[in-house]
Amino acid sequence: AKIASQLYNPFIAEIETSHGCPRKPGCSFCTDALKHPLEFRNQDDIISEIKALFPYTKYFRLGKQSCFFSYKNGNPLELEKLLKPIARLNPKVLHIDNVNPCMVNDERTKIVVKYCTSANVAALGVESFDEKVIKANNLNSTPDTTINAIKILNKYGKRRGENGMPRLLPGINILLGLIGESKETLTINLDWLKKIRDHGLWLRRINIRQVVPYLGTELYNKCGIRYLKRNMKYYWKFRYKVRHEVDLPMLRRIVPKGTIIKDVRTEIYHGNTTFARQLGSYPLIIGINMRVPLNKFFSVKVTGHMLRSITAEII
Repeated sequence: AKIASQLYNPFIAEIETSHGCPRKPGCSFCTDALKHPLEFRNQDDIISEIKALFPYTKYFRLGKQSCFFSYKNGNPLELEKLLKPIARLNPKVLHIDNVNPCMVNDERTKIVVKYCTSANVAALGVESFDEKVIKANNLNSTPDTTINAIKILNKYGKRRGENGMPRLLPGINILLGLIGESKETLTINLDWLKKIRDHGLWLRRINIRQVVPYLGTELYNKCGIRYLKRNMKYYWKFRYKVRHEVDLPMLRRIVPKGTIIKDVRTEIYHGNTTFARQLGSYPLIIGINMRVPLNKFFSVKVTGHMLRSITAEII
């Protein structure tokens, strides 16, 4: 832990809670089950690690697991035994990482909202909304399961917290190049994202990634990058539409003009613009239309929206 004393800037410590995957067989592209058997760290070990790091950072992310809501087989009591003592330490940030949509329920969500800090993101490993692709890759969620998970996360997590951001919002991971992907798959993905938008639900961010076929995975054995190469010509247009037709309306919904966002750290200059972010998982990039001192924390008021970032003024 003392190594952390050598880091100059504020940093987030990502604390491992488990390794391996509870799904057997898992998704076609996943290496978690190949690298490790399923094993959960005990709460005392995790809490001791956080206490050891506490003299050097107050920012933490409970990550490095396939599904945070599956901690100790999804037992809500075990989840609370982990989060409650950490929250008592009063960290400035306590966020989580990946969540399997089928593990999202009211009880687990309420526990995470209660003990974690605001601007938290539950990154849902959706990967694809195309039923054919879901089946071919043994993915962990159907479209209906994903929508239900988003509704539950919105129900308890939309309330704004101490730093001006919602308590807990869903994110979505989309993966390109999976087995059986076609041009129609991208249309299906976009249509479902628009349905989420049109139902008034909130998504904090949409990550669009491309597969990496690792040796030993089903994806590697069956097709490698065949579908990635075949459909590459469609990806730019798909990303463009997601950013303009879904991301932008979501940002306007989540942080409308006039919203006050606190604990924003200034990081770099670009011309006369200062770029800043909160510390946390998937923080919003904030452009301030003037040069202000770097490595300082400010409160800002939202003045406008870009595709995946916002503009704001110091208050």
